Amino acid sequence: MIVIPAIIEGVTTRRDKTLKITIGVNELPPDKAGAILGLQNEFAYIAIKKDDFGKEELEKIETLKSDLDDTKKTASQRLRGVLFRIWENDNTSQTFEAYYINQMEVIIKHFKTKIEQ
Repeated sequence: MIVIPAIIEGVTTRRDKTLKITIGVNELPPDKAGAILGLQNEFAYIAIKKDDFGKEELEKIETLKSDLDDTKKTASQRLRGVLFRIWENDNTSQTFEAYYINQMEVIIKHFKTKIEQ
């Protein structure tokens, strides 16, 4: 667990109604900076509190276990989520539904070529 003081520098909404939170921190020791950099693009839990965490709170947080399991989603739900992230980063004027249908057609055609061989 990494505990560091931080400032919430910005909060923006995204198309899928999630939030993007920008957090600023002071210079970190190499071990903490490395640990945070190692979490880039990884799912992680973040606890935010205006006051410092007490010893009991830190112990309680440390014992929490994630019930997040990507395998609870179907393969098609996971693929749709990945396609959404790609669409979101492409900054296209096309709606996600149109993009999704187009990309699924590309995937289907690819696998149809495997049948025809």
